[in-house]
Amino acid sequence: MARLLRVALVDGMIRIHDTVEAAVTACGAAASRADAAARDGGRTAEPEVIRLRRETVDLRARLRSHPLIAQAKGVLRESYRLPDPQAAFTLLKRSSQTHNVKLRTLAAAVLRMDRPDPDSPLWFPERAPEQAPALPFLPGVRPGEVNRGAVVKRALSQALEVLGSDMGDLQLADPVSGLRMEQHHGFGREFLDFSAHVGEGETSCGRGAA
Repeated sequence: MARLLRVALVDGMIRIHDTVEAAVTACGAAASRADAAARDGGRTAEPEVIRLRRETVDLRARLRSHPLIAQAKGVLRESYRLPDPQAAFTLLKRSSQTHNVKLRTLAAAVLRMDRPDPDSPLWFPERAPEQAPALPFLPGVRPGEVNRGAVVKRALSQALEVLGSDMGDLQLADPVSGLRMEQHHGFGREFLDFSAHVGEGETSCGRGAA
C-alpha cells in the first residue's frame, strides 16, 4: 500500500504508520495542535496551514469584490462604448494604479456617479471640485494630500484611544450591499474573515446600517 501511495505521488500528504495505535496517537497529537492554533487565533499553526488560510481569505475577498467591479465594468463599457469587458477592466486597473486608489474603491466611485450625456466628451461632466474637509486628528497633514487608508487608520486609532479599548474595527458602506471592513485592530483571523463583509441584518452593525 505504501508503494502504491508513493507511485500516486501522495506520499508527502499521507503519513504511513506501522500500527493502528501509532496512527491513533498521531491523530491525537495533530488534533491537539489544531486546538491550540484555534485558541491563539492561528499564531502557532504550521506555515503551510497559515499560507492556505491567507489564500482562502484572499479568495473570499476577491469574490466579495467581484459583483462591484463587474457592475463598474458594465457601466464603463456601455457609457463609453468600450469594445469588451476586458477593456473596461484594463481602464479601471490602470486608473487605480495611476492614482493610487484601490480598485474596488474606484469601482464604487464609478457606480455612484451620474451617467454622462450620450454625446458628452467628458467622463464626469459638470463635476464641481469640493474642498477637502479638515482633519484635526491628523496634525501636520494638509487636507487633500493624504490617502484614504491613512485617514481611516487614524480615525480608528483615535476612537480606540477615546474609548480606552484595545479592539475595534471600522466599516464603510458598500455601494452594492452591506458593510465592508476597512480597518481593524486586535481581532483574530476568524473574526476578521467572518466580518470582512456584513450583509443586511446579519449583525447589529448591519441592522444599524440598514
